[in-house]
Amino acid sequence: MGTAVHLQTGDGTCFLGRTLDLAHSFQQAPLLLPRGLRYLSRASGVRETLRRAVLGMGSLIHGHPVLAEGMNEAGLACICLGFPGCAQYAPAPAGGKTNLAPYDFLLWALSGHDTAAEAAAALHTLRLADVPLDGKTPAPALHWMLADAGGNALVVEPAREGCRVFSNPVGVLANEPDLPWHLTNWKAHSALSPQPPMWSRDPSVQGSGTLGLPGDFTSPARFLRSAYARAHLPPVHSGREGLTQMFHLLDYASLVPGVVGTPAGLEVATQYSCCMDLTRRVYYYRTCENSRVTAISLEPKGQERDFITVYPYCAGQDIRVME
Repeated sequence: MGTAVHLQTGDGTCFLGRTLDLAHSFQQAPLLLPRGLRYLSRASGVRETLRRAVLGMGSLIHGHPVLAEGMNEAGLACICLGFPGCAQYAPAPAGGKTNLAPYDFLLWALSGHDTAAEAAAALHTLRLADVPLDGKTPAPALHWMLADAGGNALVVEPAREGCRVFSNPVGVLANEPDLPWHLTNWKAHSALSPQPPMWSRDPSVQGSGTLGLPGDFTSPARFLRSAYARAHLPPVHSGREGLTQMFHLLDYASLVPGVVGTPAGLEVATQYSCCMDLTRRVYYYRTCENSRVTAISLEPKGQERDFITVYPYCAGQDIRVME
């Protein structure tokens, strides 16, 4: 589960952020993958070379980098979100196209492209194949949100006929159903307003203009709440303001521990929220256990290393004490 939000501020700063909602950790940590890194494409069996440095949150599974989201040195970012019941892949790799496992889509997009439009134009060359990561980890059902430093954002969803690409007028993505369904549902709630309706100007019923906005944690509800909050966000003039507002928007879709459970009795919670500044190439995140924001810059020195940098995952609460 998870919710993604895209935002561009008045000074041109572009952000892409998300919540990551799981019942357990996936041993995640911030990873900086340097330009020139060699990795094995599990679908094609070919050892690929990362052509642009990438920074994001992920895990090394048998040495293979798997990222939930990331951005490259050109300011292109990609977020992976669960798409259960909707994602459709080819049953197996085959000739004629570039075979790609869904968990390697992010590396493909960020390695070879500088903008969302460039990545979208190359999608016809791909075959997304149902290739498990290992014997215990099947291929995840995913769709993706791409955004770049120019302010453009696209959604890519795997279907039987191949990858479908959509513009994203509301700047929000959640999980299933597909984006067209979410947009239709959003239009059905167009009467929502920060202002009370004309029949109710009594200050005691403040907020009555949002009657009908769902408060549950299903994917459609999180999409609607996030789209509503983003649509009515006051003008955001600078990147500093934008960073603050991005985390406010993500809070609106976050899961507090205990409010959502699994059939096995596990608690689903927002493990972390992150925000990528695509203009300055800075990755910000905070965790379920630590509400203070941590920042990591995709600085040039790190891009040139010949190894993967694994940064500490700041899980313990960090409190600034003033005397």
